[in-house]
Amino acid sequence: MTSLPKNYCGSEDGETIQSSEVWYCDWDRTLSFKIGKYWLLGSMTGLDLFNTTAVMYGYHVQKQAGLYDASEDLRAGSKAEHLEQGRRMYQQVECLGAAFMKSVWPLPDKTARDWKRVESSFYRDSPEYGKAANIKRWVKAGFRTADPASCNTWAAPSSQVS
Repeated sequence: MTSLPKNYCGSEDGETIQSSEVWYCDWDRTLSFKIGKYWLLGSMTGLDLFNTTAVMYGYHVQKQAGLYDASEDLRAGSKAEHLEQGRRMYQQVECLGAAFMKSVWPLPDKTARDWKRVESSFYRDSPEYGKAANIKRWVKAGFRTADPASCNTWAAPSSQVS
């Protein structure tokens, strides 16, 4: 779609066609892809888009497994704890997406070098999403094993999701 439906999942769109966004709405368990000029002009490859879809499906896996709702029910004692809980969720979906990617690998016309490019696309640290090195660690774990069990960010020490 070129714009999200008004009030989709409780928010207003308001973005122009140039914006590209992906949303998982836990209310109705839908994925929505708003395709803007950034993606249409070739800034994203087919493998990038396929990986984005796999990662977003990770939110649905979390929802189905009860992790999504459990994390929503957590009460953080501080802003730092709230940020860490969010990083655990985010890094877990990245790992789940990579586990799925490995389960269907190899893809036609894609090489290990193509995946390494996707894997190394995390280069910016963020308080909300975590250190690039930690995100890469979880992505590599998911792709190495193709097993969602390797994505248990909730059992990892805080240093591995910082």
